[in-house]
Formats: sequence, C-alpha cells, structure tokens
Amino acid sequence: MDPVFALTLRIGFAYLFASAAIHKLRNLPSFRYTLARYELVPEKFVGALSVVVVSAETYIALRMLLSSRIQYAAAAVLTAYSFAIALNVVRGRTDLDCGCMGPAARTPLSWWLVARNMVLVFFVLLLSSPVTLRPLTWLDAVLVVGATALMIGVWVAVERLLMVTVEPPHA
Repeated sequence: MDPVFALTLRIGFAYLFASAAIHKLRNLPSFRYTLARYELVPEKFVGALSVVVVSAETYIALRMLLSSRIQYAAAAVLTAYSFAIALNVVRGRTDLDCGCMGPAARTPLSWWLVARNMVLVFFVLLLSSPVTLRPLTWLDAVLVVGATALMIGVWVAVERLLMVTVEPPHA
C-alpha cells in the first residue's frame, strides 16, 4: 500500500474515533441513556460500559495517529457497533438513536448504518497491508491533507443526511 493512502486512512480514522468520543463526552448522561436503550447489558453495567466505549474510542483515535497497529481493535469496535445496531433493527427498534452524533441530532437505527460500519471495517483492515517504504515529498503532504479533508467532508455530509435534527423544547 502506498504510504500516502495509509497515512490518509490513519488520519481519517483518528478523526472518526476522536469525533465519536468527543460527541459522547459532551453529554455523557445522554450517551448512557442511549446505550441503555439498546438493551445489551443489564442496567447496572451501562455506566461502566459507557466509560469503556468512550475510553476505547479515545485510545484508538490517539493510536491511529501514532501507529497503524491498532486496526484490529478499531475493526472490533466497529463490528461490535454493527452487531448492536443489527440486533436492535432485527428487534424492530429502528426508532432508537445510534448515538453516533451526540444529543443534538438523532440518527435512527437502520441496515444502512450496519453496512456503513462494515465498509469502515474493510477500510480499517486495509491498514494491516504492508506499506511501501519510500520517502514522502511535499506533494505527498499536500495530497494527504487534501484527501483527508475530502474524506472527512464526505463523512460529515453523509452523517448529516442520515440524521434527524432534534428541535429544542419550546417554552
């Protein structure tokens, strides 16, 4: 794999996991509530699980910037999210928020989210491919910045299309 592609993927996944952790940390009680509604673990374990999820996302984001040797953990987390979403879609609970974008917006559960996560798993596992060793040039740096910006822009646009904006309560 070309180092420019590998670096772009690593930065993109670092952004993805950091963004997910930040959205959850902004309103941890709201994330706990969302997590409880998934009905995956007994209520008494939801608080601990929410801390584990945010910690894992933060750790993966930081490690993505330092080393690509975190791709299997990232794939496992994305697969676990897919399983939780799929389980609730099968249960008919598509009214639940995925918890992806924080409390300001809702993204209802759907097979689309499962498919999206599986595509992300494919791309994060590409990071286990050998990277061609070659010196990086200034043009490579421009390409990494541009490709990463484009990738993040497309990600944000797709997420915005999927979400339902939550209106603040009227007084």
